[in-house]
Amino acid sequence: MSFVRMSTAGDDARSAPRAGELLVATACLFVSGALALAYEICWIRKGSLLLGTTTLALSTVLAAFFGGLALGSYVIGQRSQ
Repeated sequence: MSFVRMSTAGDDARSAPRAGELLVATACLFVSGALALAYEICWIRKGSLLLGTTTLALSTVLAAFFGGLALGSYVIGQRSQ
């Protein structure tokens, strides 16, 4: 059984993203990444006050940050299905 649908000439024009939509999506991704980096730097500075400026302190903050990203991704992924 094939799930491929033949497209007509009108489908291509409607399904292709417009330049404005692509620009907005790119800007949102850029701003989101920049804010995540700024948030991570703030947590590293706060963590260094508590744990000191060692490799252990930096890796603890990075592990907590990436763990939060992974947990949030998992939870939102489960809710979206």
